[in-house]
Amino acid sequence: MRSYHSFVFGLSLCLFAVMLVRASGVPKSIGYLMGACGLAYVAQGWVLGSEGFSAANTAAILAGIVLLFSWSVWLLVTAWGKQ
Repeated sequence: MRSYHSFVFGLSLCLFAVMLVRASGVPKSIGYLMGACGLAYVAQGWVLGSEGFSAANTAAILAGIVLLFSWSVWLLVTAWGKQ
């Protein structure tokens, strides 16, 4: 179940990143960072599905968390700056 959750969350982040890159008024770099985060979650879901909760999943988890925090804060700062 966790594998499917990570995989679908990663895919939705990738799709949202594509829409964010195509949008005007938002830095495209945020979309690229969001897409990288989505790919990290897709990788996490793949590793969880094939190997379970193993040490190989640690890098994907850390990458996903760091990238998620990065683009979230950057988007928040950008949104506050536009007010």
